[in-house]
Amino acid sequence: MPSPIELLLSATRTAVRYAARSDASRCPETSILDDLMSRPFPPSAGAVEPATTSVVAGCFDAAVRAATTSRERMLAGALASASPHLRWIAPYQRGEGADDLATGYTTTMLSMPGPSPREGYQAPFANSHVLVAFTLQAPGIFYPLHRHKAPELYHVISGTAQWRRDGEPWRTRMPGEWLFHASDQGHATRTGKEPLLVMVAWIDHLDCPPPVLEVDGSE
Repeated sequence: MPSPIELLLSATRTAVRYAARSDASRCPETSILDDLMSRPFPPSAGAVEPATTSVVAGCFDAAVRAATTSRERMLAGALASASPHLRWIAPYQRGEGADDLATGYTTTMLSMPGPSPREGYQAPFANSHVLVAFTLQAPGIFYPLHRHKAPELYHVISGTAQWRRDGEPWRTRMPGEWLFHASDQGHATRTGKEPLLVMVAWIDHLDCPPPVLEVDGSE
């Protein structure tokens, strides 16, 4: 019988495959991700040490229940089953420019290359071609503008939030949507009354350093 982690990988592949074939989300980047997700995902050399955060304790169940379509429910349910076996961490600490991220934002890795892009990250799969993660952002949290060399795809699993890219106004994004950020394209997110549960994929430059927050004191 497949493990919860294997079922999460399968559900993620299914979500990506649908996006690569749907008129609403089909683009070169979802097709690239579909190809990368179809390749083997070898297990990591070391076992994942499961961990949780206060954001998971406070918001995760509500975010899973908020998934609406059958595809997002499938992915959210698989993540819920796998969550006790994953390592959730708070990647930002107080003093990095956005203190509410320290207690209002968390992430966990499904696959990543080695070595870890930041201390504390662990993933059940070691993949040198694609980095796949899930993030959870609590209500009322502002994730400031940041950028990285890695081109990035986001899939909104649940939660309605606002997103902004360099040179563009804030835009409300709904569950089921896919967003693409090109290499070095700044982007920011802010949540309202709902938690935001997202799948994230880096499809190139996987060894780039973690993003630095570009905080200027305003949103």
